[in-house]
Parts: sequence; structure tokens; C-alpha cells
Amino acid sequence: MRYKVVIVDDKPVIVQALVQTIKWSSMDCSVEGQATDAITAKNLIEQIEPDILITDIKMPGMDGLELTEYAKKRLPDLQIIMITGYQEFEYARKALSLGVSDLVLKPIRNDVMEEKVQKVIAELKKIKTMNRTVSISRKALQEQLLYKFLKERDTENFQLAEKAIELGLYKRIYYIILVRVRSDKNSVEKSVWNQVIVWMECQTKKDNGDIFEWISGKNQVLIIFEKEKPSARERKVFLRQKLHVLNERVLEEFGISCCFVVSKISDDLRNLSESWKQVQEVMESVYFSGEQTIVFAESYSGSSAVKNGDFFREVDNFCQSVMDLEGREISEKTQKLIEDIFQETGGNEFRAKCLISEICITFLRRFCMEDQTNELLGKIHKLTGKKSCRDFMDVFLEEIGKKSQRGKMEFNPLIKDAMNYIQIHYKENISLTDLADKMAVNASYLSRLFKKETGKNFSEILTEYRVEKAKILLRHPGCRVVEVAEQVGYSDYTYFYQVFKKIENCSPSDYRKKVKNSNIM
Repeated sequence: MRYKVVIVDDKPVIVQALVQTIKWSSMDCSVEGQATDAITAKNLIEQIEPDILITDIKMPGMDGLELTEYAKKRLPDLQIIMITGYQEFEYARKALSLGVSDLVLKPIRNDVMEEKVQKVIAELKKIKTMNRTVSISRKALQEQLLYKFLKERDTENFQLAEKAIELGLYKRIYYIILVRVRSDKNSVEKSVWNQVIVWMECQTKKDNGDIFEWISGKNQVLIIFEKEKPSARERKVFLRQKLHVLNERVLEEFGISCCFVVSKISDDLRNLSESWKQVQEVMESVYFSGEQTIVFAESYSGSSAVKNGDFFREVDNFCQSVMDLEGREISEKTQKLIEDIFQETGGNEFRAKCLISEICITFLRRFCMEDQTNELLGKIHKLTGKKSCRDFMDVFLEEIGKKSQRGKMEFNPLIKDAMNYIQIHYKENISLTDLADKMAVNASYLSRLFKKETGKNFSEILTEYRVEKAKILLRHPGCRVVEVAEQVGYSDYTYFYQVFKKIENCSPSDYRKKVKNSNIM
């Protein structure tokens, strides 16, 4: 750190001697101002805000004592070295009472002056350390209080309000910024968060504000206090510009972007909890869609989920049709599917990933690939937005399409016809014998052929297909569980219950509750 020095003496020769002969740079000092009268010195003190003031005690007009009194009120930590003579002892005693750090007698010796400067620099370092400790302790108390206001339901709590006044947080302009990184790599996420807080602290300091920072789940939480500015509208314009520049820097350095959600601007801490809930809800709505970078929660209209009763039937039709598609056709279907999913879920990350998981697991089961479920769910968990969802589904469905085509070529024609019959007549009370009669073959031969071609027997294939259909119906709250059993071919609900639980490891009712709690109904 370089210490700023101002020198004042009514004799210009003394000022120049001090400036030119003292080894200022070796003491990490720089003479930033010179004056030959106290009036000029006052202006320099206002402009420069020096760390050290060296002044003569006796000057015409305003003397060094009056200048000291003024300077100490303006800069309490300012270190003052006063130049005096023996005959000015009473002046010197008063100077010490006003907070002068040390005295230097005339004629001035360079070694003595340098010793005094070193002494006041040591004092400045102590003050700085003490101030930093006090500042850290105060900030810790402020953070604790703000966290209470975030969670406090009783916004009229008198003790909290009183504490806010004591800690200097009351009746100040503040807002919350939530920051979420569009990346699935924790190491990159932490590096970006560090970049964000360093940059925002720098910007806030320029505006003479304060910033408080937490990590909450996937979000970096910034609460920023500022002084009054011309208007809320202008503040939003400035803030949008700042966040845009910050996002560009992150993009340039890390190759990824951030999503920023800004709360309403308020001067009442009692609104902090409401603002906190608001920015969380908006972040959940806008982050995963990947279409917005800077969002002001107060003006966000939202894109509510559209509860379309036919949505899951459309998904089921998609699962059927994709088997017959390939290449570009699959990509076009996938794009529409992802758009439908984001519309259905309102862009909510958790709900969108649940739907994608359900669709993909359905395909895995149809192709006896359940062993790949954990790997698949791990990949879905890492998806970071609409584009990554689309790319993932493109690759996944292309592989499924290839497997479907291979399956059509490899399956015995008799088995392909039998599978088609099951998919059309699964609601009916069909048996292996009935199916064999329709196929005009021996039931035992058909059973062996099923096992050879699919690895499963007839009853397993029929049961699994019925359960998949039942799961689609169970997602609709208007359809009773008993009715679901009947619609997929089970007249005996108890038997349906046992079959469903064996395959899904939960009852039909529990499955419905699980889906409902996941908000994907």
C-alpha cells in the first residue's frame, strides 16, 4: 500500500525541502499535495483524503491547530506530524490534545522526520488491521441478521428491526441477485462464483455500497445495499448493463454463461423474505429453459405450465411412432417433444427432467435395457437446459430407432405379428392359446419362439405392456385406480395390484402419489 502525504507550511522553502530530501518512496509514501496556507490545505484534504498530514503549528490566517481540528473531524484515522519550535510549547501541548501523532522541532532534521513518518506508518498499519477486524465482525453480524430476515415469518419483529438500525442496515436501498451457472461441472461453477463475487464487490465499492454473499443449493445469493440513486428505472438500466458485461466476461473466460434473477428494489428489510421467495421461484422458471440471461423478478410475467390432458397420450404415441423413424425425422420429432415438455412443465428443471426420465425408461424397458437405467439417469441429471435436453434426446432416440430397425429385421415375422396383436388387444382377456389360434400355430411352439426371440414369455410381455399403459393412465387424477385396472385388461383389481407392485416396487396408488409429488401430472 502507498501512503498519501500532504505537506503544509507557510514557508515554501521548507515545503520543497521536505518534498525533495525525504526518502518518501523507500517508506511506501507519495507526496500528493503541497500547500503554503491552511485554507489551501483544507481543499487538498477534501480532495486527496491523505493518510499523513505534515503541518506547521503556526501560520497566518488559520494556524495548524485549527487545521488539525478540521482534518481530524473529516478523517479520524489521519496521522498528523506537527512542526514546532521550543517557544511554542503551549501550542504543542494543545496539538497533542487534539490528536496530533507526533511533533518535530525546528530546525528539521531529515533522519528525525523519517523516523516520525515510520512511526505513524506503523500506527496506520495497526489501525488498518483493527478496522479490518471490526469490519469483519460487523459484517458477520450483518449477515446473520439478513439471514434471519430472509427466513423470518414475523416481519414486524421489533428486535430484528432494532438490530438492523444498530448495524446500519435499516432504511437503505437493497436488492437480491440470484446467480446460477449453466454448467454441470462443480469446479467450473466455483470458479465462476469467485469471478462473480470479485467483480460485483468491485462494482459495489465504486457505488459506496455493501454486498453480502451466500451459496444456497445451486444458487449464488447476493444481497446488495446501495445509496439512493435518481430512480428505480435508472438503477435497473445500470444493473442490466453491469450484469451483461459480467456475463460476457464469464463467457469469454470459461465458455459458459450465467442466469441472473434480480429481485424488486426495496428500502424496507421486512420485504426481504418475500423478495427471496420471488427470485427463487423465477429462477426455477427461467434457468432451465435457457432463453433468458438477466431477469427482473418484479416484471417477470412467467410461463405457467399448461396442463394438457392429452399430453401423456401424445407422448405415448410419440414412443410408438419413433420406432418407425430415423435420422432427420427423429430430430424433428425430438424438437417438438422437448418444446411440449417445457410447455407442460413451465420450464421447471426438476419436472422437465422427470418427464424425460419417464420417457427414456419406457424405451429401455421395451428393449430389455433396464440395466442401463442408472447410467441414463446420471446423464439426465447433468443436463443444463433446453438445448442440452434436445441434443441428449436426439442421440438417445437415434440409438433407439436403430435398435428398433434391427429388431424388426431380426424378429421372426410371426413374433412381429404377435407383438402387434398384443399392442392392439391388450385390454382384452387374451391368452397364449388365443394368440396361437389367431396366428394358426401351436401354442407350445409360439411360447418357445417368444422366449427365443425376445428373452421373455408371452405373459411377461403382455403384463409389462399393460403396466406401462396403466402408468400413463395413473398420471391423470380424474381416472380412478380401479378404472385403470379395467382399462388395461384386469377385471380383478387385487390381481392388478399385485402385478403392478411386483414390476414397479410400489402400489398403483403410491405410484400416483409419487408422480403427483414430482409435479409432473
